Amino acid sequence: MYGLKLAWQHLSWEHSPKTVELQHHKGGPRMTVECRQFDTDSTDETSLYWKAREGWRVIKTTPFGLENPLKNMDDYISQCALFYLRGDVSDLGYVGGLLKVVKTDLQVRISRCKELTELQY
Repeated sequence: MYGLKLAWQHLSWEHSPKTVELQHHKGGPRMTVECRQFDTDSTDETSLYWKAREGWRVIKTTPFGLENPLKNMDDYISQCALFYLRGDVSDLGYVGGLLKVVKTDLQVRISRCKELTELQY
């Protein structure tokens, strides 16, 4: 039931589309999208719920939705991955912990590749 509430099928759009830039982390890559404001019938339509260690959490969001589904996010996701792997990930919570492991593993693999390349030449 809750899964069905994650995507609102019959939104009443209010205004013409607006072009905005989205950014997931300060100083990180940006993505330009078109969105549109919608009328809300209940507070559930602008609430984001997630499960945390302490229990269920909720934050209020704005009543905006994407004008068109994102067709190709590959470039943006790649830019974000590079941004996080190059920078300090300590303030990203458990995701930061995962990225630290990935970062360390990549550094080991890169060092190993350099060693193998040097042995060949």
